[in-house]
Parts: sequence; structure tokens; C-alpha cells
Amino acid sequence: MQAWEKIMISKTTRNTINSAITQELNQAHKAHGRRFSTPHEGYGVLMEEIWEARLHTTAIDGLAGQLIGLLHSVETHPEAYSKQLGRIKEQAVAAIEELCQVAAMCEKGMQSIRQNGKE
Repeated sequence: MQAWEKIMISKTTRNTINSAITQELNQAHKAHGRRFSTPHEGYGVLMEEIWEARLHTTAIDGLAGQLIGLLHSVETHPEAYSKQLGRIKEQAVAAIEELCQVAAMCEKGMQSIRQNGKE
């Protein structure tokens, strides 16, 4: 068993994620064509998506770091702690969305290479 196979996520969730990636890929095909013009274009698009995902994961790091300051007052001010958790959740969802786009652009890049080889 590979290390990545030990991730504790349900099969249903994994299927939902794969479906979201496919939907992103289909949207990209409709908006920008079925393949990248060049590997350089694909690289640029992929790096942009990775950068956007990193913005959200960096925000999560910062917000999570602030939780410790709220932790000792959670019993007297639970709303502040809860609000911070909500901010982290929002950034996590945004990161997931961006990571679906990263995966979709990887797939589009692989498809582009396969299709270019058939011409």
C-alpha cells in the first residue's frame, strides 16, 4: 500500500472530488479549448492555479496560528473562537476549489501531450 492510499477519506468523498475535477476540466475545455497550445502555456496556467491554492493554504496557516490566542478564552468568548474556525473553513473550501483546478490543469496537460503526439 502506498502512503497516499492510507489517507483516511471515504470512497464517496474521493469520488466526489474526482467528479469535481472532471467538471473543472470540462469547464476549461469549453472556455479555453481541449488542449494547451504549447507545454509552456500549460505550465503557466498550472503555476497560476498552484499560486492561487497556495494563497489559501497560507491564509489557513495564519488563521490557525491565531487560534492559540483564542484558545484560552474559548470558554468565556466562544463566539470569537467559532468565528475563527469559520474563517479557516472558508479558506479551506477555497483551497479545495483551487486544488481541483490544479488537478484539472494537470489532466488537461497530460491530454494535450497525448493529443499532440497523435498529430
